[in-house]
Amino acid sequence: GVLIAAAAGLFGNGWLSEREVSAGGALTAKYPRFGRAHAPLELSVEWLPRQEAAALWISRSYLDGFEITEMRPPPSGVTVDAGRMRYTFRTARPHAPVRVAFMLKPKRGGSFIGRVGLEDELDVEIRHFVFP
Repeated sequence: GVLIAAAAGLFGNGWLSEREVSAGGALTAKYPRFGRAHAPLELSVEWLPRQEAAALWISRSYLDGFEITEMRPPPSGVTVDAGRMRYTFRTARPHAPVRVAFMLKPKRGGSFIGRVGLEDELDVEIRHFVFP
């Protein structure tokens, strides 16, 4: 049981652990379904910006459960509002895909559900279960 679950990726790398969600052919998020509290995990987001300032938002309720240890590349700007954190990235080539990796460290175990989206309200849901 446990060996099979480990081999399948329940506790780390493997086919059970990775999830990819997309919306409208213009936004894709990849992330691990499972993690461990205080151990880093990567949320990778790729999208097609419509102008030079490529903006992306993440729900604050989701981010409140994590410490952001790194963003690659770093954003050129961050805007905070009631429910979202908006990150802006400069791109030399509008209409070319932009990929950003967020290194997140869960503050606790449990379920984490959030949304990642673009300015035009195209968004996807992300879900993790973090073991204590």
